[in-house]
Amino acid sequence: MKKNPVRVIMLLMVALTTCIAQAFAQDETTALSILRQKAEQGDSWGQDLLGTLYYFGGLGLKQDYVEAAKWFRLSARQGYAEAEYFLGREYYGGQAGEQNYVEAAKWFRLAAEQGHAAAQFNLGVMYSNGQGVKQDSFAAVKWYQQAAAQGSAEAQFNLGVACTNGNGVEKNLKAAKEWYQKACDNGLQRGCSQYRILEQKGF
Repeated sequence: MKKNPVRVIMLLMVALTTCIAQAFAQDETTALSILRQKAEQGDSWGQDLLGTLYYFGGLGLKQDYVEAAKWFRLSARQGYAEAEYFLGREYYGGQAGEQNYVEAAKWFRLAAEQGHAAAQFNLGVMYSNGQGVKQDSFAAVKWYQQAAAQGSAEAQFNLGVACTNGNGVEKNLKAAKEWYQKACDNGLQRGCSQYRILEQKGF
């Protein structure tokens, strides 16, 4: 998914420490005003970013999952993948109201079909667990593979588990070891642990 550089900058600002963020305080109100105007005019990127700021809280906005869901929905209805993903998260966790796995799967799927790695991983988890969809290990592996190809360590780890247990794929401990190694290389300690276990067993 192509990244909007302005979006990246704004999200980085949200993550800044309090001391550094204060340096932007004089422009904060103006920035939010412009962003809100874009969102209210129907700009899908602006709606998604405003939703993100409400979701996490930052740049003068208090965390508000309900308000975040409002803006994510407006953006998602225009097919914006990032908003579809976050709307799926809201439904999955019940953050803005009642938990609804069917709706979560629906929005994750829409984002996943546009190549959103996190949505692909989450949809895989839902197929693994039978949440909002019929349990299907093969479908889970399909989505894990797509997310793993984009570098998702969690998806790579879950493919390792699938290969270890033979869920959705043929049981293959050598392949499992390779997936665990990839997850480990991407910083997931569980992947490192499982890799070492298989290494010690001679795989």
